[in-house]
Amino acid sequence: TTLSWSLPVGQHVRLTVHDAMGREVALLVDERQTAGTHTALFLAADLPSGSYFARLTTASGTQVRRMLLLR
Repeated sequence: TTLSWSLPVGQHVRLTVHDAMGREVALLVDERQTAGTHTALFLAADLPSGSYFARLTTASGTQVRRMLLLR
């Protein structure tokens, strides 16, 4: 799965994936990024089916998106 986001200004970005219990299962990005559109690849081959949440945290705030993994 490819996750994408846009930044209005350069800032530190942390993108994590959590399972339904709130445990972090993947750290996709943890770095300073420039303004513009960015993408990250989430490989879930070793994860079981279920609900997962992508959490994007920047200085501007946090956004959470729900993802459903079906096998």
